[in-house]
Amino acid sequence: MKSPFIVHVAATLLAYFSMGAQSYSDSFVDGNTLLSFCEVSPHNASGYILGVVDANTSIKFDVLNNGNLQWRPKKICIPSGVTGGQLVDIACSYIKNTPEDRHWPASMLVYTSVHKSFPCQ
Repeated sequence: MKSPFIVHVAATLLAYFSMGAQSYSDSFVDGNTLLSFCEVSPHNASGYILGVVDANTSIKFDVLNNGNLQWRPKKICIPSGVTGGQLVDIACSYIKNTPEDRHWPASMLVYTSVHKSFPCQ
């Protein structure tokens, strides 16, 4: 019996190498790919999304605002009690509901979705 970790790593690598050309040259995963993770491989989506949120809670990042990129310091302020599952739901829902933005890097879309839900006051 294979360990769940090995199965998830194998699935992630398979998805990565089968993605084909990306529409944004500085990104490994775009919104279309992350949406497929959300729909087909929730564990991979969860790991990716929570990693992005953890890594970007207080650094400069590009934020989508009405289809335009903005480069400015943005912080997300996640309230106490918000679960990882909620963050995954927020990101997957945002990506599903904004097909016009799915060509952008998934990390930017995750950050944007969480920032829109939990901006710092």
